[in-house]
Amino acid sequence: MNSFNKDNVIIEFKNVSKIFKSRRGISDISFSVYKGDIVGLIGNNGAGKTTLLKTLFNEYKIDRGEIFINNIKMKLDNLKGMAFFPDQNNFPKHFNIIEFAKFSAELKNISPKEYNDTLEKLIIFLNLQDLRKSRFDQLSSGQQKRALLLSVLITNPKIITFDEPTANLDVDSRIEFHNIIFTLAKELDICIVITSHIIDEMENLINKAILIKNGKIVYDDKYSIERDGKLEDLYKKHITINHEKSDSKSYDSSKLKNIFSKSEDK
Repeated sequence: MNSFNKDNVIIEFKNVSKIFKSRRGISDISFSVYKGDIVGLIGNNGAGKTTLLKTLFNEYKIDRGEIFINNIKMKLDNLKGMAFFPDQNNFPKHFNIIEFAKFSAELKNISPKEYNDTLEKLIIFLNLQDLRKSRFDQLSSGQQKRALLLSVLITNPKIITFDEPTANLDVDSRIEFHNIIFTLAKELDICIVITSHIIDEMENLINKAILIKNGKIVYDDKYSIERDGKLEDLYKKHITINHEKSDSKSYDSSKLKNIFSKSEDK
């Protein structure tokens, strides 16, 4: 999907830190994402994934370090070429899907003259022709995802971050959405970053894995399941190394078996 040279670097974090009063945040974060990459950003809740993405979108001012977009220090203008695909709990469900797409474009100062032709082509590509008059809350989960993607793609982004992109989807819809993500990366060279708790689902989708723990990157490398094995094993190796004994004991399978054995003996 990419050639690993400096000219193809789209996102670069250099020693970025953002620490809150609680002492949580991210510390000394460095990584690069290349044109056409599909990156899995993996970590537990509270590990720093959201903070990292919010620094990328300039929602948090960083304490130290630098962020570069296309090898140039990031400016506010770069936000026009970036888009966030939210989970299904974070968008106005009573919006008409076409009006929401237009609204998303106009927020980035894209005029109707610029987006109208693209809008029609995207509606066909995403198979939304029969849903033009629908609100989000009238759609299935799969239809909602496609309608959300319409509002993202209408802005012609070069970077898209996805939050739990296939949550609540059935098998066919998940396969369809994976194919769309592949197309965006491979055919359009869009840089994609995915955060998801469904790590086994990302195994055949991503080509780079970044694992974050306690605000620090503990793994950052190209990834393929054939070469590197299951993501779950990487996760266990780099993130769940020091599980407390009490945690593992609470899920002791022999204890569970004994509970039901005793119940049957009564």
